[in-house]
Amino acid sequence: MIVLQVGQCGIQVGEQLMEQLSAETPQMQYPMTKFRQLLIDTERKVYSKRKETMFPMQILDHGSTGRGNNWAHGYFDTRPIQESMDAYQSLVESLDNYPGMLLIHSLAGGTGSGLGSRLVQEIRDQYPKHIIQTLSFSAFTNGETCLQYYNTLLSLDCLNTYADSIAVMSNDVQMDRVLKHKKQASLLDLNQKSAEALGGQLMPLSRTSFVKEQQFSKHLTRYDPWDFVLDLTPCPALKYCQLTSVVDKSLSSWSDLTHDLMRQLNLQKRTCFTSKLIVRGVQSPEFWDLDLKKKLSRLNPMMSKVETSYLYCLNPTSRTRSMDLAYNSTDITQLLEPVLEKSLKMYKERAYLHWYNKFSNNPDLFDNAFESLAESIDQYSTIS
Repeated sequence: MIVLQVGQCGIQVGEQLMEQLSAETPQMQYPMTKFRQLLIDTERKVYSKRKETMFPMQILDHGSTGRGNNWAHGYFDTRPIQESMDAYQSLVESLDNYPGMLLIHSLAGGTGSGLGSRLVQEIRDQYPKHIIQTLSFSAFTNGETCLQYYNTLLSLDCLNTYADSIAVMSNDVQMDRVLKHKKQASLLDLNQKSAEALGGQLMPLSRTSFVKEQQFSKHLTRYDPWDFVLDLTPCPALKYCQLTSVVDKSLSSWSDLTHDLMRQLNLQKRTCFTSKLIVRGVQSPEFWDLDLKKKLSRLNPMMSKVETSYLYCLNPTSRTRSMDLAYNSTDITQLLEPVLEKSLKMYKERAYLHWYNKFSNNPDLFDNAFESLAESIDQYSTIS
């Protein structure tokens, strides 16, 4: 699988993800050998500090000036496209099995949102039968750039058209989750928290099955993007999912981890369409005790699928435990509705449109995006 990291946000979160996966993998072994990294940015300040990990990494340098936090600049500037697609094709050909790709990027900037959207479109055109997943970060509501709502609107329109699954990470939500355990939170803390949630879905599952008297067989199941899409976003009209995770290395009880997971979820404010819970580090009977089962039952009907893994990842000496939840629910509208409302209000006032008209002559660019996002909100409102 190819992990495509575009822009500052994508590269920083991708770095934390690969470091965490490397720490839990004693040596380069199957199925972790199936990951390839492609880093793309239009300024050098981020990837120039990137550390090497055990996962092969290729970096594409498309200048040093960035894209000015402008979706249109990143999307319609065709100069980086051919080189990026050539590099992507080389990575695809280096794999004996290419199931699809994962894009990590921001919805609010210029490179991650604009160039990231364009690459998703080009990859869909070139590889129409393979999975495209995204981990897309929405900006803080108190404002990162004046164009963030326009950029998010146009990015979501493109992703909803070409991607199979869109996992949205809210910076505000991630900040709240970090602050439950810390008095202060840095950008690094947010990136690590996001990487934990994503890594919990990407790592292989080590399963055990009973053979006969006190004999068990163990086998690994690698991450399959097709399974993720079938489990979380099987309906093309409902492509948005969210990720959350609780990770512990101090051998806390499973009851404590379940409590922490439930603290991160407001069960009264969502109707869950699909979900998948992965419990990692299950090496004792404690997980199956009656009290824990009762606590897990409180998450129903969210828990439409629960899987367990004997190891956290591949390191047999690791004491790490985690509960990793991915879910597709109606509370995504809490992220989508402000984007539609605020970008529409700006559009009616013709605010900042000259920055987009500078790179695009498409008069229907915003109208199509407004219609697409409004339709997605209506679809989720229907199932609630």
